[in-house]
Amino acid sequence: MLVWIICIFYFICIPLGLFSAVAVVIAVASPTLPIQEEQRHYFQSLGYFYYSLKALNYAVVLTWSILLFRMKRLSLYFLLGSLALGIVMMIYNYVATDAFALAGAIGHIAVAVSWAFNLALLYYNWHLFKKGVLR
Repeated sequence: MLVWIICIFYFICIPLGLFSAVAVVIAVASPTLPIQEEQRHYFQSLGYFYYSLKALNYAVVLTWSILLFRMKRLSLYFLLGSLALGIVMMIYNYVATDAFALAGAIGHIAVAVSWAFNLALLYYNWHLFKKGVLR
């Protein structure tokens, strides 16, 4: 049952995340849409490399959730790949931009909660892998 809950969550969140990413790109590219200059500068400073990694990560996470839903052993490796991409994106974000200053305490707490959630998913996927539930 937990696998169903996780997969449904990701099947809903991935399209919403893609929609959000496209909306941000459109808002930053359009000079007529209202967006704060600080936000515009931040999103522009991320560059194509970051957005390419983000698109790749969405594809990897979608593949992982489908594999987990189908109870495949390969799901663990896709989750590890997604976490590795997430680490690269986070480091790039903090190095290439002033994200550390912009995030504030709430932003850092949100990042910590997100990583705790991802590590819990990794543990659960690993547990299913070790028990032989995944085929």
